[in-house]
Amino acid sequence: MPKFRYEAGEGVFYKVDDFSGDADIFFLTHIHNDHLGGLHDSWCRGRICCSKQTLSLLKTKFKGLSSSNFEIVEMNRSHIIRINSKVALSIVAINANHTPGSVMFHVSGGFGNRLHSGDFRYDPKIHTTENFPCLGRVDELYLDTTLFHPSWSFSLTKEQSCEIIVNIIRDFGLDREIHLVLDYFGQESIIKAIYKAFEEKIFLNLDANLNAQTRHVWTAWSRSSHLKHALTTSKDCSTRFHACSTRRPRPNSN
Repeated sequence: MPKFRYEAGEGVFYKVDDFSGDADIFFLTHIHNDHLGGLHDSWCRGRICCSKQTLSLLKTKFKGLSSSNFEIVEMNRSHIIRINSKVALSIVAINANHTPGSVMFHVSGGFGNRLHSGDFRYDPKIHTTENFPCLGRVDELYLDTTLFHPSWSFSLTKEQSCEIIVNIIRDFGLDREIHLVLDYFGQESIIKAIYKAFEEKIFLNLDANLNAQTRHVWTAWSRSSHLKHALTTSKDCSTRFHACSTRRPRPNSN
């Protein structure tokens, strides 16, 4: 992510999805690795503003982080965060429709109104001024444009994409073992759709030689109250569905 410091007046600066260098407050939009630059177990540069679900996922990755370093924001509710005696920021978290707990940040102050999108998936049913009135008040837009190109098409909804995956599995044959590449936060809807369609759990082999990022994702999923019903870590569980990863584990240094 670009390493910007945003000025908020009176010598106050904040950063979004970048935890290197100094700032008066930091914002984290979601849990993907490319938005965690500079963050580590013993990080203590200041306060981090994020959603409750993002913090929960983050603490499975960085176990040394203290909850006291975090400002939790609820969706579509104005939060006043005082930086010092002269500067306070008004923060609204907007559903980014990307990963569990992912948000866009609407930040207001003496500089006006700024919207920091982070990664998001636009949905005309979600991202309306009726649902989020602050979207009608944007003076500066900081937009993630990673996939902002005509060659990338996202015409299918998540529901339609999941339906296609389920149909492919049916066509492949119900008597075969199915290996699914599931190793990123944001694939939770696929897990739920497969369980709903076939009423079989997906096996996560936490004893395998996993890449650290895959282990983080699978561990968090196995503990999630929203996914426990659809997953198993038990080798004794009879299921045709097995999660796998495209990420290579680091070579053993011994």
